[in-house]
Amino acid sequence: MILVWIKHLLLHYLSICTKRLLVLKIPLIVLFVCVNSLIRIN
Repeated sequence: MILVWIKHLLLHYLSICTKRLLVLKIPLIVLFVCVNSLIRIN
């Protein structure tokens, strides 16, 4: 019973982490693209 609960908690935590990572990834990708274009111009 405790193991199932721990597993559920871990899955819940993982889903929250992936959602936050996705939200964080979008500005990071934009920043990366901007930096890349700046390097190409120079």
